[in-house]
Amino acid sequence: MKKIILLIFFLIIIPPSNAYVTFKKGYLASYWDMEETEGTRYDSKGNTNLFSSGVSSLSGKVGKSASFNGNYLYRSDSSNYFSPDKFAISVWIYSSDYGTYHRIALNKGEFGSESLCYALTFRDYATSVNFLNSGSWSSGNYNQYDWNHIVIIVSEQGNGLYINGIKAGIIGTSCQNGKTGNFYMGREIKSGNFATGDYFKGRIDEFGLWRGINFFDNQEAEDFVSSLYNNGEGVSYDTIINSVVCGDGIRQSDEQCDDGNIINNDGCSSTCQEDCPSCPQYSP
Repeated sequence: MKKIILLIFFLIIIPPSNAYVTFKKGYLASYWDMEETEGTRYDSKGNTNLFSSGVSSLSGKVGKSASFNGNYLYRSDSSNYFSPDKFAISVWIYSSDYGTYHRIALNKGEFGSESLCYALTFRDYATSVNFLNSGSWSSGNYNQYDWNHIVIIVSEQGNGLYINGIKAGIIGTSCQNGKTGNFYMGREIKSGNFATGDYFKGRIDEFGLWRGINFFDNQEAEDFVSSLYNNGEGVSYDTIINSVVCGDGIRQSDEQCDDGNIINNDGCSSTCQEDCPSCPQYSP
């Protein structure tokens, strides 16, 4: 009995060192490692592939990356897959343009209209990363001529824009309310057409989308960001997936649930499979 108690203690109180996602609820929904040399970029985790309009490939932060210069990746999104109520985005970006425009790296909806959900832009003359959501901007500085790690968290705890492991500012709340515009990477839509001057020039790599997140506190959110930043080295998709440990409170891969322990008959079994979904204490 003492051995079991000690094992539970270490799994719950001391998270495994190889657990790269550290929130108690939520899951990695999609991940695009950008290893394709051209064409569609495939979702390694789910089935939400990004379709290509002329996007090529260059060396990336990890392996290959998608290369942009007026071309784009896109996905129709009437169901708000890219903007659920609570979510996190992690991505490595290398901007190679140094003009005065807001270069649109990611956007959901139509820029400059009420249908815009969010936009992530690079403004190189000011070396600033800017995130627009719910009508408000959050900005911070980035490193020129280098890869930069960007994390966007929309959650009650840890909400904000993070640049290279550091929180740059608070962002708006989720924009799910009827804003069903499409998702674009590398271009923006204005008045139903592609804008001519604001397209992104550079490379994008290791793009992940987590849905349904609910951090316990700000520290847990910062740990999540830090583990993905990994002291500037980044982590691969395989590393994230292979870090799954049943009982660490992290629902990943083939786990149906993970309630932070390895006790059976409490709603989530010792192998992280649902064993009593109707139990009042059950929590995925």
